[in-house]
Amino acid sequence: MKVRQKKIVLPVDHTTWWKAKKIRKESANQLKRLRRDGWKLHAKLKRDKKDKMISTKTYKEYFLYKSCFKFL
Repeated sequence: MKVRQKKIVLPVDHTTWWKAKKIRKESANQLKRLRRDGWKLHAKLKRDKKDKMISTKTYKEYFLYKSCFKFL
């Protein structure tokens, strides 16, 4: 049985409440689409912010896997 792996980085938070709501909704929809395609969540890590970055978004790394086997 083969296992495919994928790593994606999604924004999950923002300093303003209305942007945070929008960003969480978009990220959740993207994760739902991946789940519908058969990907499963293995782990998630919060990324550290860079001091030099102007953006106030918070990002998380999602590690996904998908088992690929064929029925004969």
